[in-house]
Amino acid sequence: SVGIFGVSAQLASSITIIGSGIAMGFAPRLYKSLSSNMNAYKNIIKIRNAAMFSLFILSVIVCLTIYYLSDQILGKQFPFDFTVFLTLITAYLLFSFYHFFSGYFYYFKKTKTLSAVTMSIAILNLVFSLFFIPRLGILGASIGTLMSYIFGLLIAIIISKVIMKEHIENLSNEN
Repeated sequence: SVGIFGVSAQLASSITIIGSGIAMGFAPRLYKSLSSNMNAYKNIIKIRNAAMFSLFILSVIVCLTIYYLSDQILGKQFPFDFTVFLTLITAYLLFSFYHFFSGYFYYFKKTKTLSAVTMSIAILNLVFSLFFIPRLGILGASIGTLMSYIFGLLIAIIISKVIMKEHIENLSNEN
């Protein structure tokens, strides 16, 4: 089971590696747009959404590749669980999206909040794993990871929207 989870996690983590790299490249453009005007910010949101959509498409391509070629990639003797892989690649895709929203925390110096969200994700992952693994085995571990990453992404989106709302209000008050 550990091998099945480990290989699935390694294959699925390619999305996180690519996504975090794109998010790191995106961050300076986000910071520049936040320091200029709202038109620049609206344009950067379009770029962010296009990057996230591209990551989604890449995830679908990776899933299809693994689905059809897992025997050739891993060998027919290796027991590969596609459901575990699919759950993990979905989780890692969402975690990649999380990286796009973490830039707001850095720009507005809310790193303590980001640390709290990140720690909450880790704690939730542990709690979900303790709950699901005895019931579902290795699939439970992947479901726990997915659920904790869903939580993290939703919280990051909500907090970044609150941060931006405050920023826009401050800009309005200055004018």
